[in-house]
Amino acid sequence: MYFAKNYWKKKLNITYLSLRFKFILVIAICLLVSMIISIWYLENIQAKVFEQEARHRSDIVADFGEANQKYVHKNLRPAVEEYTQEFVLEAMSAPHMTRKMFEYFNKMQPDYLYRQPTLNPLNPVNMADEFERKIISRFQLNTNLKEIEGYKTFERQKQFCFYVAKPIQVKSSCLKCHGNPEIAPVNQVKRYGTNSGYHWKVGEIISALMIYVPTNDLLANQAALRNTLLITFACLSIVLISLIYISFDWLVNKRLGSMIGVMEEVSASPDSSIRLRDTSGDELGILACTFNRMANSVEIAYSNLEQKVIERTAELEQTLQKLKWTQVQMLQTEKMSSLGQLVAGVAHEINNPVSFIHGNLNHVEEYTDDLLKLVNLCQQSNIDVVELKEFSDEMDLEFIEEDLPKILNSMKVGTERIREIVLSLRTFSRMDEAELKLVDIHQGIDSALMILQHRLKEQSEYRSIEVIKEYNQLPVIECYAGQINQVFMNILTNAIDAIREKANNQPIQEKIDSFSNQIIISTFVIDNDSIEIAMADNGIGMTKEVQEQMFNPFFTTKPVGSGTGMGMSISYQIITERHNGKLLCESSPQQGTEFRIQIPIRHSQV
Repeated sequence: MYFAKNYWKKKLNITYLSLRFKFILVIAICLLVSMIISIWYLENIQAKVFEQEARHRSDIVADFGEANQKYVHKNLRPAVEEYTQEFVLEAMSAPHMTRKMFEYFNKMQPDYLYRQPTLNPLNPVNMADEFERKIISRFQLNTNLKEIEGYKTFERQKQFCFYVAKPIQVKSSCLKCHGNPEIAPVNQVKRYGTNSGYHWKVGEIISALMIYVPTNDLLANQAALRNTLLITFACLSIVLISLIYISFDWLVNKRLGSMIGVMEEVSASPDSSIRLRDTSGDELGILACTFNRMANSVEIAYSNLEQKVIERTAELEQTLQKLKWTQVQMLQTEKMSSLGQLVAGVAHEINNPVSFIHGNLNHVEEYTDDLLKLVNLCQQSNIDVVELKEFSDEMDLEFIEEDLPKILNSMKVGTERIREIVLSLRTFSRMDEAELKLVDIHQGIDSALMILQHRLKEQSEYRSIEVIKEYNQLPVIECYAGQINQVFMNILTNAIDAIREKANNQPIQEKIDSFSNQIIISTFVIDNDSIEIAMADNGIGMTKEVQEQMFNPFFTTKPVGSGTGMGMSISYQIITERHNGKLLCESSPQQGTEFRIQIPIRHSQV
């Protein structure tokens, strides 16, 4: 479903359509817009013609009815009155005669209608219906309104008619028949009675002339003309689009196809000598000429580029070799830096017991000489007890007996201390264990602390740094012990430096009294697969900017000559790449720093 949607989305996207189709689409849209505008324009013209024709028909009917009424008033009624001396409805009532005349007319033209509907007629046939009452009411409400026209559909005949309505005002001549029934014509009263059609007032609008003329034939003609126009326009559009399609295919599409083929070959092989052969003077010919010039330039540039690539490749190889050499030098420098700290720590720690042993050797030598002399005196055959007593008092034999075991014990303690230091040094370096080994992480941490012991002790300017060990039981870890110990060394060295730097920023009294120097080392098992070593200090801390660059090579915040900027970079590489672990850091300015080392228990998990 997803691929189907993407397929149709791509097909319906105009950017994926061919140039020919886009061109035809634009022409079709232009033709469609032209057709809509033309039809709209012709519809307006037809509507005006339609209305004019309907109006013309209604005017003919109105003129015919008005002519008939004028004839009755001016000719027929006076003639009848002269001969009969009485009112003859069929000859003297203009509305009656006009209605009767149109009844005969409607037998031949049933769709034409001529009425004079009245609100209070004498003849019930002339009673206004609901639609006609509304028309008369509009004339009554607006006496200045002279005419109302519109369209009305007669559902019974299914005829769409145009109607014209005109108001009819009561005149004084109308009162002869519609005034007082007592003086109305006798024949009229006999036929219609005295209940309706009387007591009209001059100027009152109670009737209207309604003329309805049929327009179905006009609508049919209009629809026929519209359909003919649409068909003609559609045929012309099809012919025009077909001609444009064929012309475009001949003039543009085939030439573009050959151009695309050549361009694809040139793009696949920039040094190709194939060129376009379109030499016409139109835009496509100019495009072909321009492309040929561009292809020539690309061919020359490509050949030059190949030579430059060869040269740059040689330069890059030389640069790479220099970088490798520089990296080796930096790693060697970092090793020497770590070795310097190690030697300094070992020398400082060994110096105390060695100095103590060296200082006691003189006393042991004196004690030994005296004891040997005493032994010689005792071995003589003629022992002078007095002389022996004097010599033993002179050499203070009792003190030697008490002090010599103490000196020997102290020298033994010193040698044990030297042995521990050497053992720690061997544990730390692990030079004989360069391969993967199962090691005790706690021993590695303790050996690093032993080497750094001289920096943790109290000095004239600083209080001692307290190391708090929160060790939990850990399994033996399969790792590169020497490298892991180097990470411990780097982190602990940075922690000591951070604590000392924070102390340097405080007043001297606070350095000695109030500032508590601490490094907290915690170890615990995360899960069945890995452990974590956390080393936190309360030193100066780091900003976010420093933390972001901390593991970058050559980055350091220490003064020039005090650091290579490779310690933490190498540590990060050892933990993440060599042991597939994580080296995380959390720090805030003046709040201290915590490093968390997470490594798998078994290297086979890497």
